[in-house]
Amino acid sequence: MKNYVKDGKTMTYANASGVGITSGALVMVGSTPGVAACDIANGESGELATEGVYTLPAVNNAAITQGAPCYYDASAAKITPTAEDNKYVGIAWAAKAEAGTTVQVKLGVGYHPVVNDVT
Repeated sequence: MKNYVKDGKTMTYANASGVGITSGALVMVGSTPGVAACDIANGESGELATEGVYTLPAVNNAAITQGAPCYYDASAAKITPTAEDNKYVGIAWAAKAEAGTTVQVKLGVGYHPVVNDVT
């Protein structure tokens, strides 16, 4: 096919954040979550995985049930079950206890506010 670009499992990301991004870090590109596949220095480009299940840092003051929607709290730089003022990332692949500091998240599945809240 002449119009084929790539399989869509990764996204090339130009890091203009002012800081380096560590491999495994969650990066929000607009409303699309991605996990850095490698270290990406400021001013450089690298690949973000846009599919799969990843262990990500999470707030340690809320339980998250398996299958529940997960959101990115940019101020804390962590996953939270709270939707308000946060961006949707995916669903909890496994439950997280209230005091837990990480959660397994399947990226980009389930409810997506950009798609589901169109009026």
